Amino acid sequence: MGLYRKRSFFLRVAYLEGLFAAIGVFVVFKYIFGIGDSRFAIGTTGDPVYPMPMRGQTGARKLWGGRSLMLTEKQCRKEYPLLFQPIDESVARGEFDFHRGPDEYAALVTARIKDNRLYIISNSNTTNNNVNVMHRSAALHQIHKSLITALEPLPDTVFAFTPVDYPKNNSWVYAKWYDHTDLLNYWPVPHFGHWSWPTSYVGPLTEALATISEIEATLPFDNKIDQLFWRGTSSFNPLQNRNLRSNLIAAAANKEWADIGELKWTAIEKARNVVQIPEICRYKYIAYTEGISYSGRLPFHMLCESIIITPPINYLLHSTHLMKPVYAWTLGFASSTGMGDFAMKRMQKAWPRGYPPEQANAVFVSPDWSDLEETVMWLRANPKIARGIARRQKEMYVERGYLSESAEMCYWRETIRGWNKSAFPVGDGWNELGMPWETFSLTGKTDWA
Repeated sequence: MGLYRKRSFFLRVAYLEGLFAAIGVFVVFKYIFGIGDSRFAIGTTGDPVYPMPMRGQTGARKLWGGRSLMLTEKQCRKEYPLLFQPIDESVARGEFDFHRGPDEYAALVTARIKDNRLYIISNSNTTNNNVNVMHRSAALHQIHKSLITALEPLPDTVFAFTPVDYPKNNSWVYAKWYDHTDLLNYWPVPHFGHWSWPTSYVGPLTEALATISEIEATLPFDNKIDQLFWRGTSSFNPLQNRNLRSNLIAAAANKEWADIGELKWTAIEKARNVVQIPEICRYKYIAYTEGISYSGRLPFHMLCESIIITPPINYLLHSTHLMKPVYAWTLGFASSTGMGDFAMKRMQKAWPRGYPPEQANAVFVSPDWSDLEETVMWLRANPKIARGIARRQKEMYVERGYLSESAEMCYWRETIRGWNKSAFPVGDGWNELGMPWETFSLTGKTDWA
């Protein structure tokens, strides 16, 4: 009996030693090889596994970093149910004939996806300036990233992408004009700033968020600068509102509630009075103005726990539909010119409803900014409502992750699926496979000539 007890004791000791050794090996492998990286984690139920968000200076970086880039189609729809409206609307338009080219259309890229790999068929040299090249490259990097993080096979397809203000019909674009939805078949995709806006004062969306999070960790909404902020160039205005920016400057001139001014350019992409994008989040109110078409600053402003104030937006990015505006002209302001009947009917294509202040996450003022001052004064007089509008914006885009890399990857992959259901290549020019993206990214060429 004594011998048996000794043997049992030694067996238990050996078992415990083996268990601790196994745990140690796992910890070492996890540390060295990154096993269990939460960005790529899938739970036993098939749902993504996210760590609890870490608060403090790196809180938002941890929050987005914990969102998997490798979600399935079902998981994407579950995690970001409101994200895919622009794609679903495009698919609902029905099938269309997709013709190649013309290859020299300004900044046009034609590409193929085959076996979850990206190939470039053609890229236009027309107006192929440095800016267009960077915007084109950013989008193709984004698409490639969505392919290599896909857990499921994506359909083979061909597509066109036009990263300019006046894009080609039947192509992927950075923004679509709501009034063209019945005439032109534009498919909005994530802005190049998700990859990087290559200037010293902007950069990648994720890095902007990291800096914004550091700022807002010690700067609650109530302690922010109680002014409306804007910097820009007065000459870039949409056709629908040719005096958009000059009217803003006039409405805010010499007002104590405004910090608004024109950029003083010294060279391309350089201005003396430029403000770093994250620093704008120190203000309670941010004015958004469209450019010749859209303005790429919008996603960056959406990262702030601040209030975006803008006339109704004409050019819709892939995430613009997530805005829930309260219309200033419904608040009883004497200064509101509002929207005429004809303009209102057109605008309702993009903005079918307004929201009560208690549900809104943005504020739409009259197109001529006539009620801007009353709007700011009203927000100042109703701090609880103002705080709620800012909070809901931050919650939608940051805390719920609708602008995260995870959501972006989901959106690109769903665009590929939706496009494949709708676009049917016809005519000549579809026989060539194209240059592998890995090679094109280095040479910028689609052939070896």
